[in-house]
Amino acid sequence: MSPVEKRSVTIRGHRTSYSLE
Repeated sequence: MSPVEKRSVTIRGHRTSYSLE
């Protein structure tokens, strides 16, 4: 997974990272 395809989102005050396929 490349950093560009990786996104970081904040849910319920928690930082969650997910990858876009």
